[in-house]
Amino acid sequence: MSDSVKKYTVEIDGETFEVAISDNENAPAVVSAGKHTLTFDMNPRGLGERFSVLCGNCLIPMIVENSDSGMIVNLGCRKTPVTVKTERDLLLEKFQSTSEQTESRLRIVSPLPGLVTKVQAQRGATLTKGESIVIIEAMKMENEIRVPHDCTVLEINVTEGQAIDKGYEIALLE
Repeated sequence: MSDSVKKYTVEIDGETFEVAISDNENAPAVVSAGKHTLTFDMNPRGLGERFSVLCGNCLIPMIVENSDSGMIVNLGCRKTPVTVKTERDLLLEKFQSTSEQTESRLRIVSPLPGLVTKVQAQRGATLTKGESIVIIEAMKMENEIRVPHDCTVLEINVTEGQAIDKGYEIALLE
């Protein structure tokens, strides 16, 4: 039986890295940046988000903290903000960019075909950036459609249980 590999895109100090991590806890993580590839082992050390990173022959202590914009990684003596995105996050971002803005109104359109399983907001609701407006099930996965900025919902054009196509107008925001 082969291990599955999860792929992530990580942004550190404005640079983007591809990270592949096996489901097998004993397998090393692989980080690729351009032509360079680095393999390392991450072993939990005690309680919380403390790790020892074995990189080549060097053992480096690492502490991971949550922050509003992602994570703060303290590697050795340096604290660095880190943003991690899964393949799914990147795909949804790509499709979410199909929303169109006219004047102060924003039309949210479906990034994929699927079934609306939950309507999270109603007409007149005030939402903050990142809040979910609807959940669409596609290929047995739930995909949250989130608002890109603080807004008021002017229209909700879907109902729970409704099948929609890619590009269908879900909502109108202001």
